[in-house]
Formats: sequence, structure tokens, C-alpha cells
Amino acid sequence: MIDPADHMTLPLIPQTVTKKRGRPATGKARTAAQRKAEQRANVRTKIVAPESDGGKSSESWTLQECLFVLADAKLRDSYGKEAHKRIGVLLTKGD
Repeated sequence: MIDPADHMTLPLIPQTVTKKRGRPATGKARTAAQRKAEQRANVRTKIVAPESDGGKSSESWTLQECLFVLADAKLRDSYGKEAHKRIGVLLTKGD
């Protein structure tokens, strides 16, 4: 332990500040659950919003978006038939 009043003795180990490795932290990190919730909200917006507001028509849904509609109970009630039709179109295109 160094006496705070001692100004003559040099420290035995130099006190250098080392820079951390890697990308610097921004303080805006989100959890995986927060990122997934945002992704689901974005997909839901694409499905429900009109095309003028950035939404997509059911004719341009991807397979992933159709499966999302069928997995969500509220969306399935409103858009389930369109999702089934679109899945049929997408799966027959591959042949």
C-alpha cells in the first residue's frame, strides 16, 4: 500500500490504462428478445399496413411471412385464407 503523502517513491508497476479490445460499446445494446420483438412488429406492419404505408399485398408475401400469419392467432383470423393461397402459389412455382 502506498502512503498518499509519499510523493518521492515511484510506483513499482507502471499504472497504464490499456484500451479494451474489440468494438467499443455504444450503450444501446438490446437483448435477443427485444430484437425478435422488433422483427415481429416489422413483419406484422408489412402484413397489416396498406401498401401506401409500406405494407405488402398478399400476392407479394414470402413463405416466411405466410407462415408468420398462420402462426399468429389474430392474423390467422383475418389473413389466413390469403396466406394459404399464397403458400400454394409459392410451392407450385418450385416445380
